[in-house]
Amino acid sequence: MPRSFSALASLAGISLLTFVLLFSTSAFAQVGQDPQPRKALVEQFTALHCGNCPAGHVISNAIMTAHPQDVVVVGLHAGSLAVPSAGQPDFRTMWSTDLHDHFNVPFTPLAVVNRRDHNGTELLSSGAWSSAVDAVLQLPAPVNIGVTNSFDGGTRELTVTADLYYTANSPTGNDRIHVLITQDHITGWQTDYGAGGNQPNYDHRHVLRAYLTPLEGDEVTTTSAGDAVMRTYSYTVPTDWDIAQCRTVVFVSEAASGSTYGEVYQVASAASNNGSTGLMEAQLAMGTGVPYPNPATTHLFVPVEAAGAGGLLELRDASGRVVHAERLGIAGSIAAVDVQHLAPGIYTYGTDGYAAHRCMITR
Repeated sequence: MPRSFSALASLAGISLLTFVLLFSTSAFAQVGQDPQPRKALVEQFTALHCGNCPAGHVISNAIMTAHPQDVVVVGLHAGSLAVPSAGQPDFRTMWSTDLHDHFNVPFTPLAVVNRRDHNGTELLSSGAWSSAVDAVLQLPAPVNIGVTNSFDGGTRELTVTADLYYTANSPTGNDRIHVLITQDHITGWQTDYGAGGNQPNYDHRHVLRAYLTPLEGDEVTTTSAGDAVMRTYSYTVPTDWDIAQCRTVVFVSEAASGSTYGEVYQVASAASNNGSTGLMEAQLAMGTGVPYPNPATTHLFVPVEAAGAGGLLELRDASGRVVHAERLGIAGSIAAVDVQHLAPGIYTYGTDGYAAHRCMITR
């Protein structure tokens, strides 16, 4: 079950901390500020007793192979054909079922691509997926997304930080953040009408496991060009999920209109096991290395790099206020920063004008 860092905010049982940063967006080490093309989100309705679905899986996997950095597939197991028989895995979730019902899926395989119309319809047969994806990839994205995951193997606590930077005004001015987890390479039964017949040890991919946000997403109202938003979510990963095969998917959509889900403006995905996407911190001239542990409770240990040796390390809170400062030692040393006096939350730290790392403090 999801767990909260604090009682600051809670929605549908999923707790979050929201910080709209008022200081320089250079603190967002995992999201760029240059306009980017849109990426494609393929939400594929499937089922383990759907004999035509393996052919659909071949198509969606081929699309991902053709666009490895630009396409995210989420497998939604729902409907009567997703009901497992004895000894078979149950991939159904309440979120898959709700989406199946919302889009009124009459059969599988079908998919929606960025929740937008393609040739007059959102719900697409497998022959239309590739052209729908190609159309999306030609569009601009008003918002960039960065994702940073921190996973504690002992507690199985997953912390997801989503960074948004608006390079243009949102078309509607009222958006939603959606965060979910998929799991890859799960072995189990699959009915198959193809030449090979039914497969008891089928390789199931991109299986939706859980939403960390409400299905309709979390509201974002600061959506003008130059606006930056950071949101952090936590989730306790069940012990029977292989975290090494899990990915965190974050996408931003326009707000729903009536009974219709809004169009997806951008999507990003990163490995749940301490993976990240966007601008990699290692590529920036930081002066300091990656801190540990992160999240920290009593001390944050900061490796000192050559560029930061002898520099002033500053730790800033979400408002940009300096809450701690100390002089760093020589290159190769490690600064032990005492954070016991600081409130739980998201902080940034950096030295002498370099871009900042992000860190988290918990209790």
